[in-house]
Amino acid sequence: MKVSVIIPTYNRSRLLLEAADSVLNQTYRDFEIIIVDDGSTDDTENQISHYSDKITYIKQPNAGVNAARNRAISMARGDYIALLDSDDLWFDFKLELQVALLEQYQDVGFVFSDFLIRKESGNETRSGLRTWHPPQRSWDAIYATKARHSFQSLAASPADLQPEYDVYRGDIYYPSLFEPYVLPSTALIRRRCLDTDLRLVDHDSTCGDWDFFSRLSHRYSALFMDLETTVNRSHEDAVRLTRVPQQLQLARRLSMIERIWKSDRDFYTKHQEEVDALEHGLLLTLATQQALNADIHAARNTLRRRRRQGVRDYRIKDIVLTTCIRMPGATWLLNTILLSKRVFARLHAIGKVSL
Repeated sequence: MKVSVIIPTYNRSRLLLEAADSVLNQTYRDFEIIIVDDGSTDDTENQISHYSDKITYIKQPNAGVNAARNRAISMARGDYIALLDSDDLWFDFKLELQVALLEQYQDVGFVFSDFLIRKESGNETRSGLRTWHPPQRSWDAIYATKARHSFQSLAASPADLQPEYDVYRGDIYYPSLFEPYVLPSTALIRRRCLDTDLRLVDHDSTCGDWDFFSRLSHRYSALFMDLETTVNRSHEDAVRLTRVPQQLQLARRLSMIERIWKSDRDFYTKHQEEVDALEHGLLLTLATQQALNADIHAARNTLRRRRRQGVRDYRIKDIVLTTCIRMPGATWLLNTILLSKRVFARLHAIGKVSL
């Protein structure tokens, strides 16, 4: 079964070569690599265009990471689609294990895994997925079933890992409402699951991955490997390219909730209380950010939108914000209140004041 490995890139020639090498070194050998260069201005083309006969290199005008991924998906010839960001790496057993799992579990649409975070300093954080979620998160509470798998069939078993690992099977559509679950570079997806209408959102690099895997999990169940198959490299360039103002993040998150979970009538009818509570909290946070950035008109409109949705549980923060934005100098007043709150919290932490 052929795997189409899709690597979007932008001005990361050195990191890209290392990512490509991590694919070329896989113990599973039936794959193609499609690299879509999203308008790089560095030496990416010279470095990669003749690097391997397994690589198809395409250059396009800059349109964003998801537009690059979508273009590669439309060209893919494999039975499976694997996404790999150009600054991530795979362990050499990644494809072999995941292809075997999808061959064994024919009714699931995709498989994903945990990952290791590696900083530029060389420091590493194991089980990176758990850094996205509360410490008390239990995979058993999310997935319906769990099974033990081993490395015994691998062409090259990793010596520094446990000989067995857990594979969870179930539905992540509901939990994805609250938190993202899939780092794209860890996933392997059945090609037949990607209908023409199931693509990544071109214009959203903030929540696009989250949006895509939420919609995919609505249609198909998933397998989660409690095993690190991928190295997520944390570096300044990645932080710079993905840094988005909080207001924009909140607006896109709210749009995603409206587009996916609220438009799903059966789901929304069953979980209306949780969906509405989440949305109301995000709207309050958005209104606060707008007021702090002196966009009082937008803050008032956001609070009106919140009230139109029938909010009844007015909290102190809600009352303070509503009162402040009606007063002259609202932005100054809110910033003063927040600064006072931080100072009081700091004094309390060092024992200078008591509650």
